[in-house]
Amino acid sequence: MSSLLTQSAVTRWTVMLGLTFLMALPGYGQERGLKAKKDSTEAAGGLAYQAKYALLVGINEYQDSNLRNLQYAVSDAEAIRSILIDIYHYPEENVVLLKDEQATREEVMASLSRYIEDDIEENSQLLVYFAGHGTTIGNQFNQLGFLLPHDAKVGSASEIYSTGIRMDEIQEVSKAMKPKHVLFLMDACYGGLANTRSGTASVFIRNALDRKARQLITAGGAEEEVVESAEWGHSALTKVLIDALGKGYADGNEDGIIPAIELFSYIEQRVPFYAEEQGGKQTPQYSKLTPDDGTFLFIRDEEALASLQEDDDSVLNLDAEIIARRFTTPVSITADVDNARVFVEGKEVGYLSRGEFKHDMSPGFYKIELKKEKYELASREVVVMPDTTMHFVFDMDYIYSRVQFDVKPKDAAVYIDDRFVGTGSFTEELQKGQYKIVVSRSGFRPDTSYVNLTLDSLMISFELEHIEARLDLRTIPEGAMVVVDGDTMGFTPLQVSLNYGDHDIYLGKDRYRDHYLPFAITASQVINETIKLRETPEVIARRTYNKRLTGHASNLLIYGAFATGSYIGSKKFRDLADEIDPEDEQQEDDRMLYEIGRWAALGLTGAFAISGLSRLLKLGTLKYSKVLEEQLELELDEQVSLRMDVIYGYDRAGVKATLTF
Repeated sequence: MSSLLTQSAVTRWTVMLGLTFLMALPGYGQERGLKAKKDSTEAAGGLAYQAKYALLVGINEYQDSNLRNLQYAVSDAEAIRSILIDIYHYPEENVVLLKDEQATREEVMASLSRYIEDDIEENSQLLVYFAGHGTTIGNQFNQLGFLLPHDAKVGSASEIYSTGIRMDEIQEVSKAMKPKHVLFLMDACYGGLANTRSGTASVFIRNALDRKARQLITAGGAEEEVVESAEWGHSALTKVLIDALGKGYADGNEDGIIPAIELFSYIEQRVPFYAEEQGGKQTPQYSKLTPDDGTFLFIRDEEALASLQEDDDSVLNLDAEIIARRFTTPVSITADVDNARVFVEGKEVGYLSRGEFKHDMSPGFYKIELKKEKYELASREVVVMPDTTMHFVFDMDYIYSRVQFDVKPKDAAVYIDDRFVGTGSFTEELQKGQYKIVVSRSGFRPDTSYVNLTLDSLMISFELEHIEARLDLRTIPEGAMVVVDGDTMGFTPLQVSLNYGDHDIYLGKDRYRDHYLPFAITASQVINETIKLRETPEVIARRTYNKRLTGHASNLLIYGAFATGSYIGSKKFRDLADEIDPEDEQQEDDRMLYEIGRWAALGLTGAFAISGLSRLLKLGTLKYSKVLEEQLELELDEQVSLRMDVIYGYDRAGVKATLTF
């Protein structure tokens, strides 16, 4: 069961809730020193309490090692005791204080039961204060809360049940308590017992004193831990109670009387602030434990009761929300601009009027923002302190600059961050910051400026320089058509005027390739340019085709003539050989020479015939389309070779290439 009550889960409790129900229990012996002392001075015809009682419990040390010891529970109870006796005139003998080992289950229950005895004055008030641990067992739908006395054991649920003080047990005892007004102040956060906050209707002083009251104020809700601090030497609730009751700060209307609802309104505004300041969270709770319309009163001045009448504008006649507003902190928010919207924690609460906004705020930590068009968001994290007046001053910077442009020529265009904004002279409002401003017009050198706008107003002047270049253009051969930026200008040789900027020039001539000539004009100058036009692949292919056709035909004729001549020669040598008598031995040598010549001539005839035949075949296979295809492939190879030379940095001869792109 140790997991039920870890150090982070065990919270400090104020016995106030349980004690609110215990107020009716009689039974604490005279040997405890508690006396039913009647007040002999009754103000306003018996309006005063005739007795004041208090039961205070503070537990720092616990027997069970599973419970973390507290530091300031005992000193908290002692501080409340001093305030009750010294300021609110509680008789010392009527203030019972149980500390540490005195605060056992048996002793606490016996002390509570004391207030059901007959000797307890009914026209009295009882304040019950508890500072110690508490816990809850069960689930979110069925919880049972316990106060943990000094001898409580928390090792298991059964131990808690048998050694803790059940809240429903306290509730039963409280029904029999005799004091008319009972207030439980529980300096703790807890769950397991209904704690529904009820509204406070208008209550008059006489009814408030005549009717019973069972009221409860706790330091926080379920699953919240009470915050202690060495800086205060107390818990957050007790620190606030010391100011509220000891210093009288909770007496918002300064009438000398602090009703329970007025006390809670003060507590509600401050405990969360001090808890958060120490890194914790506490949400004080208030409830009426019975339907009675009375209220517990802390009376600083007994004579103040006598001056209160039923029609007085007393705090007792005020709604709880009106009372709560009395204990908020007046906050003034100012800035050097008007009509700025005010946001608190992201929620709009109003706007500045004449540079100021007033707002009542609960003490705490807030993020305040001021927003206005054309002004920089003003944001601050602030601490709203209690019991003072806060003044926060914000600086709101105007984030726009009024820029006046003076541009020449008047029809020049102005671009801001590539956005067209106007021409000539005009005024533009721009958010402060850095901008790229470009002013341009055809025929003029554009002006580019980078401006950092920091002033509320600024004048910027631009005067563009007119740029015009003359291009003397020639081509080889002449007569090429010239097209500049899509417009036909004439035929070469030609003079062309070019304004500032980039221009595309195309040269075109029949039987020659179109030539693209880009020009970037940046200054007024004269440019001489001569372009050698290249023939089209079709023209080159046709010329190559015709040349090959002529060559093959000429060779065919030559080889045919040679073959014919060789054949005639062979016949001539044959005729000469036939004229010689074979029987004539003297001419045998001549005849042999004629035969050799004959066969040699026949051989030449065959060779020339073969050569002529090959030329004939070439003529038969020669086609223009194939010649054009060869030309295109050749040009493609040249382009690839050129690109490779540029990529690797060398020309074909191995010399460093100078071409750049």
